Amino acid sequence: MGAEVWHNFLSSEVLYFVVFDKDGLVYHVVNDSFEVWGAGISAATDYAIVMTETDPGQSNFYEGDFPILELETYKTIVRWGSAGPTYANADLPIAQGQMNWNGEQESTPTTIEEKLNEIIDATTPASEGGGTGGFTSDPELYEYRER
Repeated sequence: MGAEVWHNFLSSEVLYFVVFDKDGLVYHVVNDSFEVWGAGISAATDYAIVMTETDPGQSNFYEGDFPILELETYKTIVRWGSAGPTYANADLPIAQGQMNWNGEQESTPTTIEEKLNEIIDATTPASEGGGTGGFTSDPELYEYRER
């Protein structure tokens, strides 16, 4: 998909975002893992996920691609690289949010509703209008048995 994280800001600036998991660990882009901010010799450059201006110098609209991570709710912080094209621990956070991630894309109310409808359809016996007679082979959906 891509462009899941976006922000409006002054044109021609350096914006990036960082991702934190539920335990407050930050995503290390190169190592593809989570760690305490500054672990070892890590710094903002190791955590920065670049945001690009959609129409450079004109749009004031930046977007960035959320990394492929496991299903979880993540915190995101957009930071302004005020010192120029390099990323620094002192860069200012200018926005924050959360990403409900399903492992491949953002879980929006629509995708959540679709999954709930799949569960209802798969667990409702055909005699009651269900689509699979109450059984499913999808491991994400639980199996329903009539008593």
